[in-house]
Amino acid sequence: MMTANNLSCFLQSASGSSDYVIEEKTAVLQKRESEGFGFVLRGAKAETPIEEFAPTPAFPALQYLESVDQGGVAWRAGLRTGDFLIEVNGSDVVKVGHRQVVSLIRQGGSRLLMKVVSVSRKSETNLIRKKAPPPPKRAPSTSLTLRSKSMTADLEEIGKKLRVKNKPSLKTNSEAATVKQRPMSRRITQAEINVRRAEND
Repeated sequence: MMTANNLSCFLQSASGSSDYVIEEKTAVLQKRESEGFGFVLRGAKAETPIEEFAPTPAFPALQYLESVDQGGVAWRAGLRTGDFLIEVNGSDVVKVGHRQVVSLIRQGGSRLLMKVVSVSRKSETNLIRKKAPPPPKRAPSTSLTLRSKSMTADLEEIGKKLRVKNKPSLKTNSEAATVKQRPMSRRITQAEINVRRAEND
């Protein structure tokens, strides 16, 4: 079993022969009651430790910091976006699932001791790491109905191609399904319902 100390030795020896630079850091985070630690944790969601996980220089642990608030408690302690968690309050968390790591963090109360490793490619060592950009914002004019119309059009096109490709011979009696665009919905009045009933009677 690989412990946090063994992992540190492994990563240091592996970083010399790989394309990665590994920097190990220990940070003490002390927060006030009314504030958070200032980071978002991401990683494998497993109920029990994943013993099959084999740390590599590129991916040394299952949990990492997806973002760190600039100027927050974690930032001031030296933690950065992309840091992998190795230990939390003295417990090895290299192979531990998300829920257990969150539980260890909460057990520490307002004080948190974290051992992390930063991983960067050798060609990137001179670059300043930045917070990951937010996902692109959806234009307000984009709506689900516009998407469904284009999906319907695509399905109609596929249907046409299939009918041309698989033209039935005159000897067979085959039925072809077509995809029709869904009509816009509207409220049917009581008068229309009465007229339809009268037509059907």
